[in-house]
Amino acid sequence: TFSRINKAWFASLALTMTTFFSLGYGINKEELELAYLSRLSYDVQNNGYKNEPNSFLRSVKSLMGSFLNHVSNGQDFGYFTLFNPSIGDYLIGRLSVDIDERKRIFSSAVYLCQLYGQFTGRQDRGKIALGSTELAEIKNILLDEKRPWRVYRKPSLYVEKLEAYYEIFGIESAENEIAKLISELDCTEISFSNNNIFIEILMSSHESKNISNAIVERWDEIVLSLFESSFLDSREIFDIVRNLFDLYKMSYKDFIDDPKNKPALQEALDKWWEQNVDDIIESCDNIKNSRKSEEIQSEIDFVYRDAEEFNLKFGLKASPSFQKIKELDSEEIMIENTLKRDDFSIEEKSLAEDEDAPKEMTVEQRIDELFDR
Repeated sequence: TFSRINKAWFASLALTMTTFFSLGYGINKEELELAYLSRLSYDVQNNGYKNEPNSFLRSVKSLMGSFLNHVSNGQDFGYFTLFNPSIGDYLIGRLSVDIDERKRIFSSAVYLCQLYGQFTGRQDRGKIALGSTELAEIKNILLDEKRPWRVYRKPSLYVEKLEAYYEIFGIESAENEIAKLISELDCTEISFSNNNIFIEILMSSHESKNISNAIVERWDEIVLSLFESSFLDSREIFDIVRNLFDLYKMSYKDFIDDPKNKPALQEALDKWWEQNVDDIIESCDNIKNSRKSEEIQSEIDFVYRDAEEFNLKFGLKASPSFQKIKELDSEEIMIENTLKRDDFSIEEKSLAEDEDAPKEMTVEQRIDELFDR
């Protein structure tokens, strides 16, 4: 009996760890538990496992401090990480050769990332390589419209399915599936959290007839959604989206001349500047540190011109936030920088004097000195 219980217990621990690995690192308890219970249910039905009471909580508790860490992030749930990176290396080695275990992960997956987060059929993704039979099985899993996928930290199941096809199969091997998903996609679901992978798919698909046709058919809608979702990105993301016009041989002039598109793009760029103008000003070394008003004014003028030129590149007028740059007072900033530097110099001098000053002796030093005398 003890041997049977012991075997079941270690199976539960292994199940927890491979489930954790399939989800990727930084998952919370609720996400891990949901995936664990789905996997356990599959193994009960197909592999003779027993559903022991509280097995998830018991196994997680046993793994803590040796295989898993729990990191608190100020929220109610926190998240799990590996106790040691070498455990991840072991799991990669184990799952690279254990086809049966991979099959159980795929068959019981409740999150799409369990299919593509650690596994691929591509040669360029640096993940565990899958064979042709497994890839065919995964494609059937993805094509199953009745499968109730949970969205894993993504606002759109369609975008995550696109990511899954792209990461597992690549453009050539999943051309029809990717084209279909793009033609059905609700573009309002393109967001900051998924626009980078969507842009990567667009940049990789311009030579695919089916996918490029699906993209061009919804061009304005897709491009506007990418611009609108980029307000938290670096401003280079706008240049990347702009370059898609050249890649797909689409006219940017026709796009921006459309009375629907120009106001929407102006609003997206205005929003980006509103979110980022303070950081841009703060990052300018001369504005922040110079004690010469002409240097500060020169930097202010440069930042303003650069911002204006960026908007003009898109055929747009200056954003309201530019006024914040224009209103910077170089004389006032010079005085603040000078006072700040003077305060810092006084503090440095004080610290140096403290270092040179005789240090108060400890009790032990006083006793030693007493007896040395």
